[in-house]
Amino acid sequence: MRTAVRVIDTERADAFGEARGPDPTGGLRRTHAEVGHQVARPNRIVDAVGAGPVTEDDVVELRRALYGLDGVLRLHNAQEEESASSLISHAAH
Repeated sequence: MRTAVRVIDTERADAFGEARGPDPTGGLRRTHAEVGHQVARPNRIVDAVGAGPVTEDDVVELRRALYGLDGVLRLHNAQEEESASSLISHAAH
């Protein structure tokens, strides 16, 4: 049984935040979209292989997709930490 990788839809939450006014973390929307894109890649690769035999090219492509996902998640986490630090230091003043 295959388990799909999923991400919480933060884009919808960001859209609601826009209605309330400026969002200090709004710059993260682009990386949220990229995370969603990168999460979909491994699922598409696994779906394309199906129950058929897995080739070396399939493994290489899946590995590439997972490294891409890892990279964008590391970047996104660093951006969120920077935003949180900025908010905390701004609130302290």
